[in-house]
Amino acid sequence: MPKGWTRNPSDDPRNWITKATEQRYYDLRANAEFRLSYFTQKDDALARVLKKNPLFIHESICTKELDDQAEHVLDQYVRGRLLVTGDNRFLSGDLHRFLLLLVNQDEALGQGTLRQTTFNIKAFVNRNFIENAFYAPGPAYEHSGVCTLLRNPHIARNEEIQLEVYQKVEQLRKHYLGGLYAVVMVEAEMLATERLGGADYDGDMVKTIADPLLNECVRRNYGHSLNNLSNLPLLYIPTEEPVIRDANDWHDRFITVRDTFSSRIRACRAPIANQRRRNDIERILYAAGRRISMTSNSFTRTSR
Repeated sequence: MPKGWTRNPSDDPRNWITKATEQRYYDLRANAEFRLSYFTQKDDALARVLKKNPLFIHESICTKELDDQAEHVLDQYVRGRLLVTGDNRFLSGDLHRFLLLLVNQDEALGQGTLRQTTFNIKAFVNRNFIENAFYAPGPAYEHSGVCTLLRNPHIARNEEIQLEVYQKVEQLRKHYLGGLYAVVMVEAEMLATERLGGADYDGDMVKTIADPLLNECVRRNYGHSLNNLSNLPLLYIPTEEPVIRDANDWHDRFITVRDTFSSRIRACRAPIANQRRRNDIERILYAAGRRISMTSNSFTRTSR
């Protein structure tokens, strides 16, 4: 039992935000069944040994790994990084619509067997993505129908959006896109990327959170529904008015070039200046250390 703990967190019927993290720490420290399954669920030599003789769980190779994992959970807990139900995925638009753009509709509907024609008709009819939903194929977690999407890494409050889980997944979408377990798709016209702090579809990561307590906390910022109007408002970030100069004036052209590149030149020079300053400091400390060493040596020789 961890120091100061009197019972398993799972025995408490209440739910709080840090409960999952505390439960993992308890399991790594004091839950004998979890500590054993931590190794036996793997496919390696150690797992086969523990399946034959569970007493080897008390060997140092096992206890050290469990202790290291527990310390890692504790370190993340101190930093405010909690374990929540969800996963990390790449943000994407509706790939179903993208696939349909690659197909000639007239040719797809006019050729092939009756079964293929029927399949293609359903594909083109069900091409609209549900506005206030997201599609994450094959989630490894249970959800209540609503999840929160956070930009990963998450910095500000304007980098979150709450959407419903895509419920009626069409057969075509499931057939071609059901194996993309690392992708979450949203409707491009819903302004979801803008509400995620200006994210885009070039490899940005988002975290889907299915924890009911966290979703309830986020839901307090919304109205009755999760449509485009009741979602969190877009932030207006003021910018400085651009400076208009005469392109035919040589002096103005020089000022424009100077203002454009001077900051970049300073940015390039900064690491060089810092390295020179660091070398100077190291040289001074080295010289000071030599003087102290020589002084101490002369003092020692004099004392002898």
